[in-house]
Amino acid sequence: MGAGLATVMGSVFSLMIMLTHFFSKKSTLRLERPARLFFMLKRIGVTGFSTFFIDVAMGILTMLFNRRILHYWGTDALSVYGIIINISTFVQ
Repeated sequence: MGAGLATVMGSVFSLMIMLTHFFSKKSTLRLERPARLFFMLKRIGVTGFSTFFIDVAMGILTMLFNRRILHYWGTDALSVYGIIINISTFVQ
């Protein structure tokens, strides 16, 4: 629970620090509401749905695979598998 809380807090603090740029007097960037917001969100949703679906499926598959490794071989094998899969993802 502590690691999850620290991750969330780190993300929130990073966001708050980065948002200060938009409220600075020296900033040349400004946030504004886009025109035809619904149309843009629809296009973004259509374009990103396949990637979203694949990511959700991979998350479920990873969870099931991790549970099987944990059940059959234990925590040591799961930690080794985690390291190998992270290196593999980095290399790809």
